[in-house]
Amino acid sequence: MRSSHIQYVELSLEGASLRRQTITLPPSLAPLAKNEQIQQRLRTTYQLISDHSKINDKPLHDTLNRIRKEFTHTVKSLGGNVMLRSKQDAMEKQLKTLENDLEVYRAKLEQNLEGEIAKSLDQLTSALLPLVTRQPPPELRNGCLGEKPTRPEAERWLRHELGKSFPRVEALVKQIELKKTYKDVTFDSLNKPSLQAELQEAFPAIEWKKPFTEFAAAKAAE
Repeated sequence: MRSSHIQYVELSLEGASLRRQTITLPPSLAPLAKNEQIQQRLRTTYQLISDHSKINDKPLHDTLNRIRKEFTHTVKSLGGNVMLRSKQDAMEKQLKTLENDLEVYRAKLEQNLEGEIAKSLDQLTSALLPLVTRQPPPELRNGCLGEKPTRPEAERWLRHELGKSFPRVEALVKQIELKKTYKDVTFDSLNKPSLQAELQEAFPAIEWKKPFTEFAAAKAAE
């Protein structure tokens, strides 16, 4: 038996937070990152896109957080977020608007992300080139014509190696998704001593004693 009044709901916006994504150095360059001073120097350039980028996912997350706040509540006794089943259609209308905004965001990414990634690659190359020139990794030292690589040779090799770590624009755009999961709250889940008080706190406009009495009667009849 399920609850006719509440249901579990989980909402998440995945793959949109590109500012949080960082670049992992390829194995050939990993030794350079072991030095603490080098780590501090490169911390900002490890980002996929810079903090000054015009690509901004914050409005999307702000909208989703507002929808969560308006429709859902965390109920510890149920171990998750719940909403009123009768409000699902109203929430879906707002989520549809968010999905439309997400489509616009994806389109802008496809137009601008290639350039943003190129800027990040330039920054990371500039930061690492002096280190690579001074201490050429074995792969570079044994892959150039002379005893030591020239600066142009080191830069070409470095760009090639770093390029392996940068994701493709198509893959980044494809992974951006608004996920929605609805699940029934069973009678057994409702049969918890503290639940009625928690629901009363979450949805104070509803007199929860009546629904609980109805469920108890229905379960007894069953």
